[in-house]
Amino acid sequence: MDKAVIFHPHGETPVPLTCVSVHPRGNRAVCGTADGRIIIVSAKNGRPQRAIHGHESLTSSVAFIGAGSQVVSGAWDATLRLWDVSSGRPLGTLRCDSDVKALSVDSAGKSAIVGCRDGSAGLLHIEPFTMETVVVSHQTSVTAMAMSRSGSHSYVASWSGNVVALKTERLAPLATAHVASSRIRAMALDPSDSVLFVGLQDGRLLTADPDSLHVTGSEQAHASVLSALALSDDGRLLLSGGWDRTVCLWSTRPLKCLERHSLDTGVTAATWAQRVGAFLTTDFAGALTLWMPS
Repeated sequence: MDKAVIFHPHGETPVPLTCVSVHPRGNRAVCGTADGRIIIVSAKNGRPQRAIHGHESLTSSVAFIGAGSQVVSGAWDATLRLWDVSSGRPLGTLRCDSDVKALSVDSAGKSAIVGCRDGSAGLLHIEPFTMETVVVSHQTSVTAMAMSRSGSHSYVASWSGNVVALKTERLAPLATAHVASSRIRAMALDPSDSVLFVGLQDGRLLTADPDSLHVTGSEQAHASVLSALALSDDGRLLLSGGWDRTVCLWSTRPLKCLERHSLDTGVTAATWAQRVGAFLTTDFAGALTLWMPS
């Protein structure tokens, strides 16, 4: 892969970037920070376009909505917020019972599932900006989420190593499984809904059947926490990032590590930029890095 750091903050003590989403047109990226800010930058040259302030603690999740005119965010201040991209103006705020740990938006940008520190999961509607359903999915903190491309099914993972499959519309449970003794840190669902990829605290990468949640494979992907997973749009490539300061590019059919690259610090999040045809990662040094597959 070709690597290009497209954004890096100035200063001696940069604030970590914690999450990332790419605009549908691929021309800009939105990142959350450990101090609660939201930063919108050019995906081409990393030039900052806007900084949005509002969250009072770490921004754990961000996502462009619909055509990209709005951004939804969740944070450890127990709030969900909706923002206008062009002005940075807040469009709505919802308060949760505990810190927001994960957020997964459907492909149409009309709804999302939200996971919180108290183990609850909620169904968020973007317009109007409301939380319709909240269920207790786990007894420990939610740590990762994934949603099928159609938005019909969702997957919620926890510190305890459990995964719950839900029917998104009413968050009705379909299956529950204890997939690992290690904490789950990241998840990604194949676009064909045929494989669920699970990243663990101990660095392992698991594959599981999305229907039964039965574990079908295991690879030691990283030497420590596997913190980020992202799939290419066709599902043929998978990028994993870890706190061991490495990223790994995988082929998914079959699962095989193709390349491994070193970084100066640990990876915090990853996503696929469809229009660009590349992966983006964020890290503890506050950098946004583009990875272009060969």
